[in-house]
Amino acid sequence: MTHKKSIFITTDIDPDSSINKWAVEEGHQLYGKSLIHFQANAFNLPDQFDIIFFYSKNAVKYFAEGLDSAQLSLVKQKLFGAIGTSTAAEVKEVFGKEVQYDFDDYKDDVEALNDLVKGKICLFPQAQTSRKTIEKALTDCIAFPIIVYQNVPDLTFVNPYPSDIIAFTSPLNVDAYLAHNKISNQQIVSIGKTTAAYLKDNYQLDSLVANHPSEEGILEIIKAL
Repeated sequence: MTHKKSIFITTDIDPDSSINKWAVEEGHQLYGKSLIHFQANAFNLPDQFDIIFFYSKNAVKYFAEGLDSAQLSLVKQKLFGAIGTSTAAEVKEVFGKEVQYDFDDYKDDVEALNDLVKGKICLFPQAQTSRKTIEKALTDCIAFPIIVYQNVPDLTFVNPYPSDIIAFTSPLNVDAYLAHNKISNQQIVSIGKTTAAYLKDNYQLDSLVANHPSEEGILEIIKAL
């Protein structure tokens, strides 16, 4: 008989997502809640730029919401980059454009991507707490960071769900969860290497790392536990 899992993941779960469908079909308990509050931040769009790189779905959302109709038309003429499949999908949904530069495709050969963007003006819409992963790696482009939203951790959250697997989706969610919740024998899953390193460096906690920074990547790990 398959062991029924109880999972808490630090993101709001879409009922139509693959991870929710799997949990329902297999009879596992899945609880999802983002422990981060988001607020839009006003920003100015530069007159000239070539490529827009997005770190997250929220960066896409708040960047698009801050544009007027003329700016939106201008943006749709540009090239897009993203980190992760879910972010690329959000670009397609919001702007109707495919992502030309998926950072995940170049994570083992960043110099190849550097060559492609050399001398280009690259916008990086992001949160005020961004770790600037892409722009730090792309040293040959002209980086133009734009703060489009603020993210604030909910440091009051107490997990009411009995969970034997905890999946973290960002360092800020790690801080929010561990402010009032202890981890003893639970399995820990991280959405990516940055979150895993944050857990290890700041809380001395080891975790299993998703091969892709997405819910699908987390699901692959959980299925194997």
